[in-house]
Amino acid sequence: MMKLYIAEKSSVARALSNVLPGERKREENFFRCGNDIVAWASGHLLELCEPEDYDLAYKKWSRDTLLYVPEKWKLREKERTKTLFASLKKLIKGLSASDVIVHCGDSDREGVRP
Repeated sequence: MMKLYIAEKSSVARALSNVLPGERKREENFFRCGNDIVAWASGHLLELCEPEDYDLAYKKWSRDTLLYVPEKWKLREKERTKTLFASLKKLIKGLSASDVIVHCGDSDREGVRP
């Protein structure tokens, strides 16, 4: 069984890879630590699509089209993180049914103050 650790940023991935057992080897956008892999994001990899991505009628503001709520929200890749997103997709697709993904991101909610 392999574990794929996904950290929120590269510094957390580096710190995590330093304490995992096995030989540590840096590869493209991830560390291999024995049988396990530590990859990272860079904040948010996806963003919500703009209103005009649903329908061109929403590109220009109009009272007639206000308060549109899509049945299904669309997401798109952020331009600056496309390489990281592609790398993570490839790693996830390569997992078997017995492999495990471990979330290593922040546990707090964004924009919420204690």
